[in-house]
Amino acid sequence: TVEADFLHSEGVQRSSSTFRMRKSSINNDGKFSFIHTENILASMDIGGTLTKICFIISKSLVKSNKGLQNILTKMDPSYSFQVVTGRIPFIVESSTGLNSNQTLDSLYDQENLYDSILVLKRVSTYLIETEVLSLLSEIKEVTKLESIRLTGGGSVKFNQIIREKLELEVIKVDELQSLIKGYFVMNEYSTMYHLEEKKLCDILEKAHSNQNGLDILKYQKVNSIKTFVFPHIVVNIGSGVSIIKVLSQYKIERVGGTMCGGGTLLGLSKLILGTDNFDEIVKMARKGDHRNLDLLVSDIYGSSTDKSNKDNVKLEEDVLASSFGKVYQKIAQNPDQKFEKEDIAQSLLLLISFQIAQLGFLYAEQFNIKHICYFGNFTQTGAFSIELLNFGTKFWSKEMVCHFNDMDGFLGSIGNLAGNFD
Repeated sequence: TVEADFLHSEGVQRSSSTFRMRKSSINNDGKFSFIHTENILASMDIGGTLTKICFIISKSLVKSNKGLQNILTKMDPSYSFQVVTGRIPFIVESSTGLNSNQTLDSLYDQENLYDSILVLKRVSTYLIETEVLSLLSEIKEVTKLESIRLTGGGSVKFNQIIREKLELEVIKVDELQSLIKGYFVMNEYSTMYHLEEKKLCDILEKAHSNQNGLDILKYQKVNSIKTFVFPHIVVNIGSGVSIIKVLSQYKIERVGGTMCGGGTLLGLSKLILGTDNFDEIVKMARKGDHRNLDLLVSDIYGSSTDKSNKDNVKLEEDVLASSFGKVYQKIAQNPDQKFEKEDIAQSLLLLISFQIAQLGFLYAEQFNIKHICYFGNFTQTGAFSIELLNFGTKFWSKEMVCHFNDMDGFLGSIGNLAGNFD
């Protein structure tokens, strides 16, 4: 774990993987806020697979700096928002990218109390020494950027490179602290939500019929959550998975994890399917049928329509018994057997999703906790992966409530710029 340089001065006491945050580290309303700036602040959450970049930029700076306007338009951010800094933040307007001058103008050319814009960008970590350094160098050249805050495992690996090549002050921030602060501050204006329970067959059928994705906003409007429920388990899905127990916003503890995460899905997909693009993998998975590769309970015990099996088999016949369990059988019977990429993609996505969901359930069960928050870029591709995590958890316990956040892939980099760091 990376120790934060400001850890003790900010009122944080740390012991092993547990830390407590005193109330002095948040504002008077008991909520985290963004750091105020008249210029620009930058942070990066560097994971093993993806790097999440966050800028808070004064609107007056963007409005007066044509060079910065050009850079922001060219970088095509993943998200951008107007925010208030120095106190509780909230959004007045958002977009999925700064793709035109009209969109850019809407973010800074308004006379209102929103003093800054929050700009978020997601890139592959292997691009840090090329595209990311180039972007930061351009921004430094046209602004007074003097430092950058780093979190995530890559803050150790790339610390010296960024410090030397960009001549920036590097402030390393504790990864766990950044994540927790990030989702508390973002909850002030990005809604937590949960889903209704569905059968797996219904989820797969809906995904197949609506391959462009399901509307996440409908879940937010119906099942929005304005306050956190304590205690809860956070399942943070990155390259691997971290499990965090949150007893309150002042008491957080890392309790476990697994090496089987988003990086596992991308790696296996690259080897088998020839792509490591998460959006492409999910798009293929929507079209597939995992039953052509996966062994179901009915494949082992026979159909429940057989009266001799009805009383002996306690599991539903469509329950997944073995991921890819049919593959070796089919190849043994036909060495020339070929499998569709879409079927492989769906089987892979179910395998990873259900393993993560079961782990989340087991940790929640261990601590007698009924609420699980799933965070990470794994959930950023739309409702399909979210539905699978929700189903995989509720398969083991109908009492568990799974929570999601529409901005969760950026919580670490956002948390880097939340609270009083000076």
